[in-house]
Amino acid sequence: MRFAFVALLLPLSSLAITFTEDTTVAEDLVLTEDLDAEGSLTTNGRVDGNFNIEVAESFTANSDIGRNRPVAAIDAAEDFTITAPLLRATGDVDVEGTTVFDTTEFSGTASSWDFAGPVVFAQPGTITLSTASSGGDIDFESTITGPTTGTVIIRTYTPSGSVDFSGTLPANVSFETLNDSPPLPTDSDTRSLAPLTNVSMRTTLAPGEVVQPGFVVGGENPRRVLVRAIGPTLSAFDVTTPLVDPELQILQDGEVIAENDDWEDVDTSAFVAVGAFALLGSSQDAAILTTLNPGIYNIVVRNDSDSVGGEVLVEIYFVD
Repeated sequence: MRFAFVALLLPLSSLAITFTEDTTVAEDLVLTEDLDAEGSLTTNGRVDGNFNIEVAESFTANSDIGRNRPVAAIDAAEDFTITAPLLRATGDVDVEGTTVFDTTEFSGTASSWDFAGPVVFAQPGTITLSTASSGGDIDFESTITGPTTGTVIIRTYTPSGSVDFSGTLPANVSFETLNDSPPLPTDSDTRSLAPLTNVSMRTTLAPGEVVQPGFVVGGENPRRVLVRAIGPTLSAFDVTTPLVDPELQILQDGEVIAENDDWEDVDTSAFVAVGAFALLGSSQDAAILTTLNPGIYNIVVRNDSDSVGGEVLVEIYFVD
C-alpha cells in the first residue's frame, strides 16, 4: 500500500498544490494538481502524475519522477540535484541553476531539456537524455564538469531536435548519439511498502480560508482512517493563536463522504491505538474516524470565522 500526502494552502477555487516553506516529501506522491514549491523541495518517494512541478529554490530528487505516470513540465529556478535513476516528463525540463547528476545511471525523457546553469556529474556512469518524437532540443548553456575519477557518457536521443553545447568538454566526459529511443530502465526498487501510520501538517488559516490535504489509500482492502483538525488543543502546546473552531470534511470526487465540526462523539480508543495525543475536553477541535476504500481523497479544513484567523494542525492516521 502506498500513501501520498499533499497540501493545498490556497482557496478552493485555486488549482495548485503549494508548499510555502522548505519541504521534504518522505513518501510516494501522486499529483492531483500542479505543484508549486515556494521554498526548497526534496522528494524521497516517487512522484507521479501529469502535472507541472515548479520549484523556487533548490530541488533534490532522490527517487524516480514519473515512472508510473510521467509528470508534465519541471521548472527549477535554482539548483537541481538528481540521485534518482529515472525522470519522465511530457513537457519541458528547465533548470536555471546548477544541475548535479549524483548517480551512476540515469535515464530521462522530456519534450526538451534546457540546462541554463552549469552541469556537474558527481559520479562516473551513463546519463541518457532523450526527447519525444515531437520534442525539441537538449541545450547545455554553461559549463560541464566531470567526476573526480572515472568517466561519464552522455547518451542523447533527439528525433526532432538537436544537442547544443558550445563549451569545452572535460576529458572524462563524452557524448554518444542514440539511433533509437532508449528503453525504460528496469525497476529495481526493493523498498518496503509497509503502511504509513501518520502524516500531519500545520498551517495558519485566515478568516474564510481553507486548507486541502489530499491522500491516496492504496492496496486492495478498505482501511480505517482517523483524520483530525486541531485548533483549540494547540493552546496546550504553547500555540498562542490556535484556530478557534475548525470544520472538517473528507471528499472523494468532489462529494462529501464524512464531516465533523466538534469531536466529542468520536471513539477516542482510536487516538490511543495510533499514539495520537488527547484533545482537550469540550474543545471545538474536529475529528473523523471512518473506513475508506482504496482511492484518492481530499480533506477540507475550513476556518468558518469571518474575522479571526489561527493555526491548525491537520493529521491523518491509518488505524488498521
